[in-house]
Amino acid sequence: YIIEGKNLLRKEEEVEDKPFITCRYDRAFKEIFLKEDNKDLLIELLQTCLEEKIEDVNILNAEVIEGNVNVKRKVLDVLVDNGTERINVEINTNTDKYVMERNIAYLCNVHSHNVLRGESYRSNKKSVQINLSYGIKDEYIVKRCKLMDDKTSEILSDNLVLYIFNMDKIRDIWYSKDEKLINKYKYLIMLDLSDKELEKLALKDKKVGKYNMEIKSVNVSVGINDWISEEEDKRRWKNTYIEEGLQQGIEQGIEQGIEKNQREMIINLNNLDTPLEIIAKASNLSLEEVKEIISKETE
Repeated sequence: YIIEGKNLLRKEEEVEDKPFITCRYDRAFKEIFLKEDNKDLLIELLQTCLEEKIEDVNILNAEVIEGNVNVKRKVLDVLVDNGTERINVEINTNTDKYVMERNIAYLCNVHSHNVLRGESYRSNKKSVQINLSYGIKDEYIVKRCKLMDDKTSEILSDNLVLYIFNMDKIRDIWYSKDEKLINKYKYLIMLDLSDKELEKLALKDKKVGKYNMEIKSVNVSVGINDWISEEEDKRRWKNTYIEEGLQQGIEQGIEQGIEKNQREMIINLNNLDTPLEIIAKASNLSLEEVKEIISKETE
């Protein structure tokens, strides 16, 4: 009995030590919120973010339509249509510059396909992107951005809107014990709570309770070794961006001229802090030529 008791204790400890996967990872988010049976959870989340009533949503194919080479062969995290808006939700585990540029490219791509082409250009639907971002160093909870003139502050389009949620600050609301704020943001707060914290919040709301069951199911069904850390995720994104930059240079070079796209590729890689020696090798230029191109672009 003593031996069996020790074995049992060891198993319990192993379960406790196993990391709890939350929806700060896009794979977990999609596992839950792209299920037709969980559409009610998605609607609650969108209503919290947009602060508007949403009756229903249609979950769309999230593969980005080709046409913008910068987002070619990309897949959005979530793309839905509620009748008046086309909404893209993106989960960001870091706030590197290339992540924001990538997300803006997504939003512009979605918006370009909302525009009706006929006797005039007009958009029949609002294009909205919701960024659920971790690692933001600012103090704000949410930013709502529109396209505007930087001198006059005139809004140039009401149909292009970007929301940026500071998910670390959202999570801090849980520890603030401010019941009013917790109730307002509970469907965002739940996304990155630990299993025990989530159980406490689930006692206060049935929808959170449903989410709690879903995220636990994800943790059971998906092996922990199939998930990657934030650092590994960041590294792979960078590698992907470099590889796609190289491929992009090849594809665009055929159509638009090798020299122009080679220069763009060099600038993109430099913005990712890629060593100049690697850039030179990838672009088949000398180190001096690479330095000259970068110097001209930053003047």
